[in-house]
Amino acid sequence: MRNNKRLVLPFLISIILASGCGSGSSSGSGSSSGSGSTPPSDSQAETLDIKLNGSFGSFGNDDPTFASVVCNGCDSSKTIYKWTLDDNQNGIFGDSGDRVFEKETLHFSEELSNKPLKGDARLEVTVFGSSDGAGSTQLFELQRNGVRKVFSSAGAFTALKQDGTVVSWGDPERGGDSSSLVLSKDNPIVDIFSSDEAFAALRKDGTVISWGSNWSGNSSRVIFSADNPVKNIYSTHDAFAAVRDDGSLISWGSRTHGGEAPNDLSQVTEEGKEVVDVVSNYYAFYARQADGTVTTWGNYIDGHPPLENVTKVVSTRASFAALTEDNTVIAWGNTFTGGEIGPGVFSEQDEVVDIVPSGSAFAAQLSDNTVVTWGEESGGNQPGGLERAMERLTGSITNIYGNDNGFAILQDNGSVVSWYGHSASPQYAIFYEVDDISRVFSNNKWFAALRKDGTVVEWFNDADSSEIPESLNSNVENNPVVDIFSNSSAFAALTSDGTVEAWGLTGANTDKITFDPANPVVDIVPGMFVFAALREDGTVVTWGDEKTGGDISNVDFGYGFTVKQVTD
Repeated sequence: MRNNKRLVLPFLISIILASGCGSGSSSGSGSSSGSGSTPPSDSQAETLDIKLNGSFGSFGNDDPTFASVVCNGCDSSKTIYKWTLDDNQNGIFGDSGDRVFEKETLHFSEELSNKPLKGDARLEVTVFGSSDGAGSTQLFELQRNGVRKVFSSAGAFTALKQDGTVVSWGDPERGGDSSSLVLSKDNPIVDIFSSDEAFAALRKDGTVISWGSNWSGNSSRVIFSADNPVKNIYSTHDAFAAVRDDGSLISWGSRTHGGEAPNDLSQVTEEGKEVVDVVSNYYAFYARQADGTVTTWGNYIDGHPPLENVTKVVSTRASFAALTEDNTVIAWGNTFTGGEIGPGVFSEQDEVVDIVPSGSAFAAQLSDNTVVTWGEESGGNQPGGLERAMERLTGSITNIYGNDNGFAILQDNGSVVSWYGHSASPQYAIFYEVDDISRVFSNNKWFAALRKDGTVVEWFNDADSSEIPESLNSNVENNPVVDIFSNSSAFAALTSDGTVEAWGLTGANTDKITFDPANPVVDIVPGMFVFAALREDGTVVTWGDEKTGGDISNVDFGYGFTVKQVTD
């Protein structure tokens, strides 16, 4: 509070935030006071009630929110209220894009009718005494406590809020219940990682807490220290591995999924032994140290060969493949899912430039613009389909994409060729070709692609795109698709106005959701059979399988504002 010595009367200013209607409300979700909190008498001051935001309904409050200014000995007719709204949500008040209102009353709901408040707000109150003299000003910030980001396991979601706390929902045994966590505002959560079965949260001081399954959700046997903070976390199906600041690695979770890392990784005893890269699949971890030493642990790691000068490692469900500096490939793990490269796959002259996994096979792009595959036939290692794809290439390969059953090749001319193995008849190859493609997406079985004209196509065993909502492709000039997300059996397309269209199997029904361009979706997070969408105002909506996170009707996200007095 900045006081001016020429001001004759001592002033008491307090801001009271209350949820509900009516004047003179003095209770609510938060408060902040100046030099005291004694209410004034009627002869000393007047209590003013103001409508802070006319669109709180979209932020989870059914009632309007009001603020009250109370000042002992002030002439309320002279009070000036200046609001600054952080519309661009960058944490800086009053810069380009922010709205600023200076009024003689606190009512300004008309300014919010067409553009609701989505960021934080600052209220600057200047009060005057009954006699002439300079005013006294006090600042308050109203900080929004919405959701910052959403994360998913195979059966649950966790929302990280602006204040560093979390809210979880879905299957409790897969991380859907975080109510038992002991959280501190002085040590907020800054990031979250997930396995299929649990969540692990990285706190500000570099320590970790986890919840979910009895394996990866239980990190109690691991000792974390702020003196050697964790900087990154990786996961398999039911285990986590954390790399600490000094390059050491610790793990926890199911032993058969990599929960017990070799002891020599847990401390760095000499230079060069720092872990610099970690890759995981469903069952195991791969770690590379600074001196090039490679270690794998978990299940299905048989046949691990000596590895040197590795530039890239990718994985199928139960195998790894490494690309080396001399453009050769080494594979290990389960032989059925690509852990063994059979004779005749590569010739001595082949130079591999990239490797891409499907669910159970690998595809390698060669320098001569061809592709070879190995692994399960039902995962795309299908000679007939690959042969047809190579015959149809009309441009240079820019990207290869994989899903559980096959591969798709995007070329520089926008043409895509795709082939599948067939689980019922592995000798039968399904082939599909489509043109004018800019990006390719996939779920377990289907591929979807965004065309250059903004329309969307999809394919699996034929070129049928009939499941794609007609409205998605009929209004591309005015509202084009900007991104596509997938769960295991459905797709969700985010359009330029922030609305969403979904199609497919489980997770495709958005009938109960209203998407509003005035509060656009900014991110979509897939679960196994469900989607969660984060809106611009920090609220969350979900659709899909109710047991694994599709139902949030009983979830308390604790949306609201906290009031903080700003002192110079």
